[in-house]
Amino acid sequence: MGMKKIILGLLIAGTFVFAAWEQIGPYGGNVRSVVASYANDNIVYATSYTSPTGVAKSINGGAAWSSTNLTNAYVYGIIVNPSVPATVCASGMS
Repeated sequence: MGMKKIILGLLIAGTFVFAAWEQIGPYGGNVRSVVASYANDNIVYATSYTSPTGVAKSINGGAAWSSTNLTNAYVYGIIVNPSVPATVCASGMS
């Protein structure tokens, strides 16, 4: 009986926590992966598989997004080089 109460409590608490999430992008679409720069955590890259597809970049922690030169590609993964933060590598298909 005690375990059931704990699980129910977690489900109820989780509902309130996740109810606060807001979809802000990139472009209000589906995001496949997200990575922040090691040098500046306000620089964030996200991959999207809804139109427009590709990689989007934010320089203000995700409040606004802009397109990169990698568009019209289905990008599934993205990493930032920790030694050279300006180098971003993506994997996927066009």
